[in-house]
Amino acid sequence: MPLTPAYSWNQDETSATISISLPSSAAAARNTRVECTEAMVKLTCPPYFLQIDLFGDVDDSTSRATIESRSVEITIKKKSPAQWPSLKSALPPDALKERRLAAIARKDQRDIAAAEDHKEKKRQDDDYVFHKQWDLEKDEKRTIERLAAEHKRAAEKELYTWADDAEGRAAGEGEEELVTYFDKQLVEGG
Repeated sequence: MPLTPAYSWNQDETSATISISLPSSAAAARNTRVECTEAMVKLTCPPYFLQIDLFGDVDDSTSRATIESRSVEITIKKKSPAQWPSLKSALPPDALKERRLAAIARKDQRDIAAAEDHKEKKRQDDDYVFHKQWDLEKDEKRTIERLAAEHKRAAEKELYTWADDAEGRAAGEGEEELVTYFDKQLVEGG
């Protein structure tokens, strides 16, 4: 059976802080799990377990937990600024359970939506990186092809000049514009 750790709390109009004392060094970060929903705070740190159904609703997305060697401090932001008469809710057990389950379901839905958003953002980032890399490779290929075409033109010019000199002909006049495969693709829209 789990043990309930001692805790204290203090508040102001907009937030509450729960300080939980753990008598042993059980609060190792790898063993401690803190969960916060709009209506509840739960600490699991074997063999300790603490679940508090809160008096009012809180913004669970801004709640923070600090885990130290012998204590855990949880700071929660109240949804509506007010002084609470107590930390725990005074609702009957059935109403508490219903409120707790509804808050967990809303948190699960937000977590699923956040995971989907993260997944979509990662897909967009990967797609952006892929296309950037693709564009860089196309530019590099275009540069290499242009250099190869220029080298070929220089070698052909040198060869034709040598052949013309060897056969006693006059050298050809003017040069054609250098057009590469990638240049043709750009003109044709490829």
